[in-house]
Amino acid sequence: MSGVRQRVSVFTGTWSLLSLATLAFLMSVLFENPIVASFTALTLYVMLNVIGRVDFFVDLRPYLFTTDMEFWRDVLKPEVPWQDFYHYTATCGAYIFGLLLLSVLIFERRDIIS
Repeated sequence: MSGVRQRVSVFTGTWSLLSLATLAFLMSVLFENPIVASFTALTLYVMLNVIGRVDFFVDLRPYLFTTDMEFWRDVLKPEVPWQDFYHYTATCGAYIFGLLLLSVLIFERRDIIS
């Protein structure tokens, strides 16, 4: 693997996992117990990943963030589809910033006394 492809694969892998990290951040804002927040985030990830693989839910695949997280694998193809890269990068970025904005809004409205 060339140096450029290696750097692109690291960037895309990090970018796709950042959407899962912001989901975990949202769960940590919603739940006070960190174990519940981690378990909920990982359960949602696995559940959405399984739903995306079942043929019955084929119409839901474009709306699941787990579908867009797999774009880092395209770096390993002989011919890299750059237009798809831009689309999936922007989609994951929308999930990242959307979940982060929702987390910040919920956190700002929360009354923290204890």
